[in-house]
Amino acid sequence: TVKEQRFADMDEMLAQFQVAADAGLGPDLLITSGQQVRPLADERLIDPIASGLDETILPRYDPAALDSLRYEDHLYGLPVTMDTLVLYYDTRLVTQPPTTLDGLLAEAAQGHLVAMSTNFIDAYWGVNAFGGSLFDEEQRVILDRGGFANWLAWLKDARDVPGMLLDSNREVLRNRFVEDGVAYYVGYTSEYCLLANGTEEMAGKGAENLGVAFKAAGTT
Repeated sequence: TVKEQRFADMDEMLAQFQVAADAGLGPDLLITSGQQVRPLADERLIDPIASGLDETILPRYDPAALDSLRYEDHLYGLPVTMDTLVLYYDTRLVTQPPTTLDGLLAEAAQGHLVAMSTNFIDAYWGVNAFGGSLFDEEQRVILDRGGFANWLAWLKDARDVPGMLLDSNREVLRNRFVEDGVAYYVGYTSEYCLLANGTEEMAGKGAENLGVAFKAAGTT
C-alpha cells in the first residue's frame, strides 16, 4: 500500500512518524538520516533488522557505512546513500592534493587557500582522522581524550596559518571556493553538482576544474 504524504522538511516527517508509530499506524520502512538511529531506537520506534536479512546482503556494503547504522550491537538499517565529506580542490591551482592534515597546512602556508567549516557536525571528521571516536564501547562520551584532543590541537595550529579559512558558515566558504581563487574546500559529496554547475545566482567552477580527493588523514 502506497500512501503519498508531503512534508515541509525532515523534522516534520520525523514528528509525524513518531505520532503514527506511537499509535501503531507507522509505515513499515523509514528513509531518514543515520543520525536518527540512536533517538528512534531509544524510543523503541524502530527495530533491529539484521536477523531478517539473507547472509549475502551485508557483505555488499562498506563496513563503515553499516557501522553508522549500528547502535548497542544492533543494526537498524541499510545505507541508501552516503553523504560523506571529501576534499575538493581546484585543478587549475593544484596538481596533487595532500594526503595528510599536516600536508594541508603546508599547502595553506604556501599560499594555496583552504576553506573548512568549524561547525561541530561538519568538523567532526577530524576526530576520526586522528583515530578518535564520539563514544566508547559502553556508549560513554569520550570527546575529552585521544583523537578529539589531537584534532583540537590541530585546529588551534590551523588558526594561525594565514592560508586557512575557518568559518562555521558553510555557504560562505563554498562561495569563496567557487569565486575567490580558493584552492581547497572540505565539503560534502552532495555539494558536487552545486560546485560544478552552480545556480542561477552563482556560476559553478565547471566539472573540468573540480577535483575530488579523500579527506586528509592525521599526521604521517
